Amino acid sequence: MKTTRLLKATVVIATFLLTVNMQAKVIADFVADYSPIAKSGWSYQWNPTGVSLGNSAAYEDLFSAQDVYYYSVEPKGDAPVDWNEEWIKLSKKSILPGRPAEKSTDQISHYVIIAYTVQQGESGEARIVNSQIKRVLRGVERPPSPISIYVNERLIGSDAVKGYEVLHLMFRLVA
Repeated sequence: MKTTRLLKATVVIATFLLTVNMQAKVIADFVADYSPIAKSGWSYQWNPTGVSLGNSAAYEDLFSAQDVYYYSVEPKGDAPVDWNEEWIKLSKKSILPGRPAEKSTDQISHYVIIAYTVQQGESGEARIVNSQIKRVLRGVERPPSPISIYVNERLIGSDAVKGYEVLHLMFRLVA
């Protein structure tokens, strides 16, 4: 099962907590697990030109620039950069989204997609706890940024991030 968090923000800290038989166990922690080579269960992707959210089979993996500790869209040789991928970037402490629908070439908003695939033996009731997201814009007035939580292709929660927010969600997982 894939839990996909779609974020347009600058700072994110997330912990997935799994409760089985009244005992809680951390199964994934974005900050602790982050590395230039994605650890087991994690994938870092984006929805490329022509691909809407909810079509995860068509998402593309982000490229790891291992020596600089961030992910971006993989360079395509001498080909020009696609307008929609120009700002896509993910690091342990920040996320830069792609173009919003009104500025993209395909009228689709483009996002960094952080996904955790639940591993064998991790079924049960899951919670996202002790998670924080903060939108930081320097000197610019912009509308709130969307954050969406998907389990498989099903949207289970969303919010508009205006500043600093704490996230708490509970949902059922079956691996």
